[in-house]
Amino acid sequence: MHKSVVILSFLIRSIYGMFPMGRCYVNSCAASSYNLTSLNSSCFFLTPKTCTDTSKYDCCTGFQSNLEKIIISLNPACKTSFAYVTINNIIKIGGVYVDTFDNYSRTQIRVTSLGLNPSMALSINMCIKFNNKNCTDFNTFCQDTDGICKYATFSSSVNNCCPTCYISSPSPIYSKPPSPIYIPNPKPPSPIYIPNPIPKPPSPNPTCQTACCAKCNADSSLNGTCFSLPL
Repeated sequence: MHKSVVILSFLIRSIYGMFPMGRCYVNSCAASSYNLTSLNSSCFFLTPKTCTDTSKYDCCTGFQSNLEKIIISLNPACKTSFAYVTINNIIKIGGVYVDTFDNYSRTQIRVTSLGLNPSMALSINMCIKFNNKNCTDFNTFCQDTDGICKYATFSSSVNNCCPTCYISSPSPIYSKPPSPIYIPNPKPPSPIYIPNPIPKPPSPNPTCQTACCAKCNADSSLNGTCFSLPL
């Protein structure tokens, strides 16, 4: 009974062109222990996540043992320009395949023989390289027929599990706005101190004559009337 269910699932996926192409039964994203996050262009970062599986296949236990394969949806227009895959900036030799299915209308990239586990996935980045620059844009190369970028993970311990998840488009990089330039208010100019002019002494009374002058100038009661005294 178990084998017939798996075969039926495989036939349904093949006939209706379901992603990923291949034999698997459990495809809920919750049953995966790994996240694949788009970094920029055609590079991804692999991180562990909480796995929840209520099926009888116990996918979570299998993924704790190993992550053997990752399949990523590929725009068929980018198939011929595919070049290679790098893992942590090292070109992966062998175990990388490009598959076409659903009457050649759908394409996927299979990266196999990974041999990873959740603790190792803390430091894994994967890049897909293309010869055509137009295919290096995330929204161009990574899409299924519904326009959504998808990935599926596989463990060699549980062949019936192929949890399939969506990859969100990377957030645009915004440059930090420049800090506002602080221009302090100019200090008001210091008041100019103009000292009060020193009053000039009164001019001598023109009516004051010779010996009378000193007294005339000093005594205001004379009201400016001063007569010459005889010598």
